[in-house]
Parts: sequence; structure tokens; C-alpha cells
Amino acid sequence: MNRRSTTNSCLPSDRASALLLAFNCVTVQHICQVAIVNEATMARLR
Repeated sequence: MNRRSTTNSCLPSDRASALLLAFNCVTVQHICQVAIVNEATMARLR
């Protein structure tokens, strides 16, 4: 129970930066998936 409070009190922007990091990771993964799908469809059209 105390671990969470100590980690949160270290940096007030910690939660926001973690959310941003997670959002960036999800976005990058989505872009990679789209690129893979695009390559697959292009290879199929050839």
C-alpha cells in the first residue's frame, strides 16, 4: 500500500509521462501493424 504513495510522490508528472509513454508505444505498434498489413496487401497485388 505504501509503495504506490512513495513512487507517486517522487514526481508529480510521473503518471502523465507514463501515460504518454504507453500511448506512444501503442501508437508505434499500431503504425507497425498498419505497415505490415500494407506490405502484405501490396505483395498480394503484385
